[in-house]
Amino acid sequence: APFRLNGDGQTVILLDRDGLLADAVSFGPQAAARSLGRGPSGWELAQPSPGAPHLPESLGAAAALRLNEWMASDPQGPDW
Repeated sequence: APFRLNGDGQTVILLDRDGLLADAVSFGPQAAARSLGRGPSGWELAQPSPGAPHLPESLGAAAALRLNEWMASDPQGPDW
């Protein structure tokens, strides 16, 4: 039967024929037009591909990531 996963996040557990844990993944809110797929190295960002093998999404180099802002969270209230 068709089913849907919650786009806000949940846990998916895959069992083998004997009912033993084969794999599991927990995920949070999902990006629009992207999916989560199982690849050779584990769970990865993918392009949606209903009914077909998933297509891994190309990612940028982590070394190229730059932050231009940082907002601290003060438990007593705003920090400015």
